[in-house]
Amino acid sequence: MSIEELLAAIQAILDKAKGEGRELTEEEVAQAEELERSLDVLKRGQLVQARVAALQATDNTMLRAVNGSGAGVQTAAQSAGAGLYGTAATEPSDADKATLERAFDIYVRTGRVEQEMVHFRAQGVGTPSAGGYLVPDEFRQKLVDRLVKFGGLAEHAETITTSTGAPLEWPTLDDTANQGQIVAEGATPAAGADLVFGSKDLGSWTYQAPGAGTDPLRVSVELAQDSAFNIQDLVQRKLGQRIARSQALHWVNGTGTGQPEGITASTGPSHTFTGAEITYAALVAAKHSIDPDYRDGAKWFFNDQTLAALESVVDTTGRPLLMPAAQSGMAGDAGLTLLNHPIVIDQGFDDYTDASSNNWGAFGNMNEAYVIRRVRDVQLIVNPYSRANNRQIEYTAWARADGAVQNPYAISILKNDAA
Repeated sequence: MSIEELLAAIQAILDKAKGEGRELTEEEVAQAEELERSLDVLKRGQLVQARVAALQATDNTMLRAVNGSGAGVQTAAQSAGAGLYGTAATEPSDADKATLERAFDIYVRTGRVEQEMVHFRAQGVGTPSAGGYLVPDEFRQKLVDRLVKFGGLAEHAETITTSTGAPLEWPTLDDTANQGQIVAEGATPAAGADLVFGSKDLGSWTYQAPGAGTDPLRVSVELAQDSAFNIQDLVQRKLGQRIARSQALHWVNGTGTGQPEGITASTGPSHTFTGAEITYAALVAAKHSIDPDYRDGAKWFFNDQTLAALESVVDTTGRPLLMPAAQSGMAGDAGLTLLNHPIVIDQGFDDYTDASSNNWGAFGNMNEAYVIRRVRDVQLIVNPYSRANNRQIEYTAWARADGAVQNPYAISILKNDAA
């Protein structure tokens, strides 16, 4: 049956029930669902045919066997469930990786899919028509490295990478309110409490890097085709920055609804600062607002405006609180320590502003407190056609990630007093 015939058959079932003034019977529902499945198969088949026709029009040699390699080209359908470079059981050689990198470089410069790129094809989850290409490992690692270092916080949180974006759940347990007791000989202990487990899960929000407005990133054809220009570096740097800006804000202030849960959503310790200026006594109190177990490896997290405000704060003997790091690399971006703990600058935090209720910083062990989940698949779409009249190539990238507070007791959120 054609699509039109299937739609007509489904409509006939609906019209019959409506004409008789009743709901669909169980048998009619089953018939309609079977027709819907057939309709879905036909539509997906047409999309596959359309994509293949478009690829063949771009490069009619793309689906031939690789010349001189003695091996056929592996299609996306054939490589389902396999690794990026073939079957999961076969580790690609350095020569294979180099060949794929060269093919990817041609793809980024021209949008033309080389034969080696065919088995790189991927489908967008939930949207079969959204075809794209996975990026090579080196490009992916450069992109992720840029995402991690952009905001500051992400570099110090626990990060896990998964091959798919399926929900990732783990159990939680807070037993800190319970303790043992002394029991006299022959006596019955007082009532205690059972272990109460909860759960948290990480999803995979899709971050897209648009250009001006909602348009993709655009690069001139002349620049992209210049063999002396590192177009891959430009693309991963600019698209990575755009994705990272959004992620960095969510790692700090995300609500957990329709976006990741930020560290400031922590329900654990917090310390409220009063007054227009940060005081030595308040910082000491904030440092001791978390358990000593978590102060080993703890760091301060706030933005550059707050760092500026702290530069004039002194201790009880008049010495500045901000001190040069005792050893290279100890204090992160700022190169300073505060009360013997390193400082990490992350512009996602609010400014220290009196009477504002701002969440302006955090102190604690971020690796223990916060977890970031990244999905390994990154997609890059190169479109040389839509802006061909303007001699521009368009680039669109997606990266999937999520974040959540995993141990609220390992971090203290620093707040302004609203009064």
